[in-house]
Amino acid sequence: MQRIRLAVGYFFLAVCLVSGYSFAEDAQVVRLGVTVLGSASGITGVAGRDRLVKAFSKQKKSSVQAVPIEATGEQVSAEARQKDCVFVLFTTLTEAHSEGGASGVKGQTVNIPEYHTTVEYKLYRVSDSTIAATGSAVAQDIGSVGEVVQQALDHVAPKVVAEIKNLGTPK
Repeated sequence: MQRIRLAVGYFFLAVCLVSGYSFAEDAQVVRLGVTVLGSASGITGVAGRDRLVKAFSKQKKSSVQAVPIEATGEQVSAEARQKDCVFVLFTTLTEAHSEGGASGVKGQTVNIPEYHTTVEYKLYRVSDSTIAATGSAVAQDIGSVGEVVQQALDHVAPKVVAEIKNLGTPK
């Protein structure tokens, strides 16, 4: 009987320790403000930002919580501080073009364009407005330019999460 109590006690202690560890991890969440996509083509800037926020929420075991920033220009820092963001992410669509490709049998060809997009990003620290990281993500596919821009935005999220992880959590 005593062995059962001891086993239950150890199990309860282990559950408490694991729960405490999980709460400690939650305390290390880094809030990231995401601004409207600049130079948007095939997609609105707001839709690009919202797609990026959604892409961050799909990152498994990520300590980054993306929040949309509505402000532009000088007001971005103020809104980021108000929303307790540690970093702000600016994205710009720098390339969006198509290349035609013929498909089909001789005499019955169809032009199927393949779209190429590049989204560049800059990650700023809110505390001192310095650039913490820069990079880009590319995508290419058939469909529409908007769909391929969304694919490139989906590639930005894991890159930024990795950058923030490498930078560490600022105090």
